[in-house]
Amino acid sequence: MNVSSIGEFGLIKKLAKQSLTAVDETWLASRQLVIGIGDDAVVWKAANPFQIATVDSLVEKIHFSLKTITWQELGWKSIAVNLSDVAAMGGIPLYALISLGLQVTQRLRM
Repeated sequence: MNVSSIGEFGLIKKLAKQSLTAVDETWLASRQLVIGIGDDAVVWKAANPFQIATVDSLVEKIHFSLKTITWQELGWKSIAVNLSDVAAMGGIPLYALISLGLQVTQRLRM
């Protein structure tokens, strides 16, 4: 089996099943979880009153091409898709999590 044969949602389903069987219900974090693994975000009960976190990584040649998008446009797109996930859960974004994977040969301009 490979990822392309089960797709994104099939992989999420398999990961969710494995993580649910591995969680001990007496573990404090599992009792605070409101909405777990899924496509948009995770929600847990915290002090103020709920927290939402999401990280949707964009993959070159699947979600974008560096031939047709600038780094600034890619940054905006990355923020937009993640803010959309928070909004889909009814949240108000306060911070951003960044997930960045680059080829070691990627040229940097700093």
